[in-house]
Amino acid sequence: MAVTPGGAKDALAGLAEDRLRVRLRAKAVEGRANAALTDFLAVCLGLKSRQVRIVSGEKSRKKTIRIEAESEPDWSSVAGTG
Repeated sequence: MAVTPGGAKDALAGLAEDRLRVRLRAKAVEGRANAALTDFLAVCLGLKSRQVRIVSGEKSRKKTIRIEAESEPDWSSVAGTG
């Protein structure tokens, strides 16, 4: 993921360098943007926030996410978000 905090709204913003770009309203202060990212992705994929985790890049704009779900998330629903 390529994350841009402090934006006007939470939204998917396409692809950049083979990473899904996400813009978030939350600022990168005290983990707020990280929490907003996991919450936003969970809503987009119809999951619970605890099923989406940041596994690397907590202090970087480039992040690796792990999704823990019993079945494959519906990525087609993500395409219309934003």
